[in-house]
Amino acid sequence: MCYNISYMEKRAQRIAQHYAAAFSNDAQFEIQYQVSGFTHPLLPVITMQQPQTIQAFTWGLIPYWCKQPQQAKEIAAQTLNAKCETIFEKPSYRKAIAGQRCLLIVNGFYEWQTANKIKYPYYIQLKNSPFFSLGAVYDTWLNTETQSTHHTFSVVTVPANTLMQQIHNTMKRMPLILTPDTEKKWLQPNLDKPAIAQLMLPFDPNQMQAHTIARYNNSHNHANIQQPYTYPELDLYNA
Repeated sequence: MCYNISYMEKRAQRIAQHYAAAFSNDAQFEIQYQVSGFTHPLLPVITMQQPQTIQAFTWGLIPYWCKQPQQAKEIAAQTLNAKCETIFEKPSYRKAIAGQRCLLIVNGFYEWQTANKIKYPYYIQLKNSPFFSLGAVYDTWLNTETQSTHHTFSVVTVPANTLMQQIHNTMKRMPLILTPDTEKKWLQPNLDKPAIAQLMLPFDPNQMQAHTIARYNNSHNHANIQQPYTYPELDLYNA
């Protein structure tokens, strides 16, 4: 789940003020209303490094120990998300969750509800914030063939809250959404395993809102994608 994220650069100044972090000089972002993790896009993240800056990292974590580019490509296709239940044990994430946590800055995200074997897309946001943070982990991989360095990340997922259980009703998962308080804790160094685990919880559904949108494909990239769209048969299903 959570293979599509929405973010927009035009709120860059407000984002920089909220996080008290400047955009890195080499962090260039196009205005995008929908991105797919399967395309491994560059997205805005804030790491634990000081001073904090908003950097461009690639979605799909490549662990530092990868040997060959083909291995890196195969792993990145499987590391868009990191389950909180297994993140401390998985070889790709053990080092990252311990000391390489980051924030992914988004305006919202997309998920699909399955009803009568048909999938219906939803756009999901927070009620009182135009942007927010998803908890993520990152790593740095050196391609020894090209001597190029790659900064990559995975979004942490947790069990769905009551809202997301209804929407993402097949897998019943959701991304780790952080509040301003837990954002700061997530980036604190030297947190032990219990302290990190306490942060990986479902978000309060009362602070979230969601609506159905028209079906689209991954090449669709304009503001209309986020407009509400009604499916009468789905209203009956959810009644």
